[in-house]
Amino acid sequence: MYSRFLHTAGILVLVAIGSLALSAQPALSDIVFEATLDGASNVPPIPAVSATGEAVMVLNNAQTELSYTITFTVLSSKELAAHFHNGGPRQIGPILEGLPLGSPKGGIWEVTPSDVVELLAGRVYINIHSEMYTGGEIRGNVVKAVVPIHDTTWGRVKSLYRAEAR
Repeated sequence: MYSRFLHTAGILVLVAIGSLALSAQPALSDIVFEATLDGASNVPPIPAVSATGEAVMVLNNAQTELSYTITFTVLSSKELAAHFHNGGPRQIGPILEGLPLGSPKGGIWEVTPSDVVELLAGRVYINIHSEMYTGGEIRGNVVKAVVPIHDTTWGRVKSLYRAEAR
């Protein structure tokens, strides 16, 4: 009797943990994006820059909000500004949305239907501007993340969705 109770309690705990883990992840219909920021991706490239960064973004199912977490290493000088820009790789484009200063950056961008078209087409990039590189010190193009479904580990899946991006 006692062992059956422990078995049932164990199953309930596993179900509860599984439910919490699933609720913390983006919904299956959400679209996940990522970006790697560095000086070599700037236009023109700045290969001498040692700063790097990464971003994880989730577009909600209604395609009205893009939640983001952006982190970067120490810049060569004080950060002046950071933005989402419209433009493909190797293109310079207009600002779509301003970002807060500092690392990590986290927030929600209320996107328009045309912003979503540009995101899905790969024509959005993140640029972090510094005093030394006012045109941008590090940049990264926003691309759809490849989320593995088979032959992966739970740790790998969790690493795609950091707590700050939820």
